[in-house]
Amino acid sequence: MPVLKKIPVVIQKWFLHLFMLPVFFALSIYIQFAGLTGKTDIFIAFLVITAALLLTFYLFTLFYKNKKKAALAATITGILYLFFGDIKELLTISSLLSPVAHYKILLPLLLVLYAATLFRIRKAGSVNNATAYLNILFLLYLSIELWNFIQLPGSNQKNNSLFSPGYKQLSPGPRPDIYFIVADGYPSTPYQQDVLEASHNTLDSFLIDKKFFLVNHARSNYNNTAFSMASLFSMQYTDWMKGIDAAKPYHYNQAIAAIKNAPVFKLLHQQDYSIYNLSVFDIGKTLSVKREDFLSTTPSAIIFYNTFWNCIRRDILPEFFPVLRERLIRKQQLDNKEHLSKYKEYNRQVSDSLLTIAALPASSPKFIYTHLEMPHFPYFYDSSGKSYPDEIVFGPAMIKDKERFKNYVAYSNSHISQLINRVLTETNGQAVIIILSDHGINDLPGSHKEDAFSNYSAFYFPDGNYSQLYTGMSNVNTFRVLFNKYFGQQLSLLSDSSIYIK
Repeated sequence: MPVLKKIPVVIQKWFLHLFMLPVFFALSIYIQFAGLTGKTDIFIAFLVITAALLLTFYLFTLFYKNKKKAALAATITGILYLFFGDIKELLTISSLLSPVAHYKILLPLLLVLYAATLFRIRKAGSVNNATAYLNILFLLYLSIELWNFIQLPGSNQKNNSLFSPGYKQLSPGPRPDIYFIVADGYPSTPYQQDVLEASHNTLDSFLIDKKFFLVNHARSNYNNTAFSMASLFSMQYTDWMKGIDAAKPYHYNQAIAAIKNAPVFKLLHQQDYSIYNLSVFDIGKTLSVKREDFLSTTPSAIIFYNTFWNCIRRDILPEFFPVLRERLIRKQQLDNKEHLSKYKEYNRQVSDSLLTIAALPASSPKFIYTHLEMPHFPYFYDSSGKSYPDEIVFGPAMIKDKERFKNYVAYSNSHISQLINRVLTETNGQAVIIILSDHGINDLPGSHKEDAFSNYSAFYFPDGNYSQLYTGMSNVNTFRVLFNKYFGQQLSLLSDSSIYIK
């Protein structure tokens, strides 16, 4: 053909695509999840994929008796296996093609197309055209990925850009101690009144008596702890979650990475704050008290998340094999019990540590981030502080028992009030204290989807000047307000909106 004559022989006859496929896959994954997967993990994945493709190539040579045909079949097999999940997601974008994305249609369709392609390759006299096409296609894709790789920002560049040009360098001066206390899953007072039928919120009355400012109609920006805290500490919405309604494991990893390198902590460090981390997240080089492993996954799981086997194992096998599904459910229940039972000791540990730190003399200002896993389930205590037995705590109604949640909120009110009282005493009322919840709750009967954002937010400023706070303020503006007030910044406030992530 005239067109082929213009293409270099190496593109027509050498099956470069077989070797470019693992390079393209590894490079695209590294770029997509830069900072979440290390170079070593990517390189190991590259070696595994290359070895698997070469083995597939060898097996096809036994079938085709032709290396070029075998390479073509191996590459097509590799594309379908490595990018199966991406193909499925791509089909869901189009309303016309979305029905095809259902497994009942997609799997038989791909199987037929795959078998037909292998048969066509066997019957073809020459596969030079297909070889040239795949070689050119991968060269094009690799060129694009290499350009994207070159354009990758340096670490922390994106976070630092928040303060340019809005961030002003600060002159030396006294800085207040800051106690930042998160009550995980604490619902708003209106929710407690409407859904829990609680006539009075004792935490409200306690904080008002202590001259706190309670934000009416406070809102969380996300309905999930990881994304809510990532947005809060980044002081901006998570751009990498735009247009995504269902979170995947690597999204949680990205949120954890965003928290670890958040600009809030960088700015505090620049102002010589001693940062105390009493939370479930790593902050810089300061490790968490108890890491929430269920929010993250291994580098290998991130790299191979959308491959054929992982999609089938995750979405299909439990549905077609009830025994397997029951085993997975039982295992998940046992894992959840083992994991969640640690919350009780964790809450005690971070509470005791908070009070110990409050009593410590310090030559530099303190920032104490305390993340209480309460009134988040499991509900360990009744309103008087009496422990429930394990069979009740971890029973089938662990999450949806409205009465037990109501009692645990009452217990949490008492616990938080005692902590605040001690902090105010130890600091002579001269520390900033922020109490908020990362999100609300919509799991209980009578709840609505929007209740997931109906959270709690209260501030204590020693000077009593709360003019920068306002009704309907959401978590993303918490530290913008704080830095404007105490660090002389002029950070503009973002619009208060909420994004539901499944």
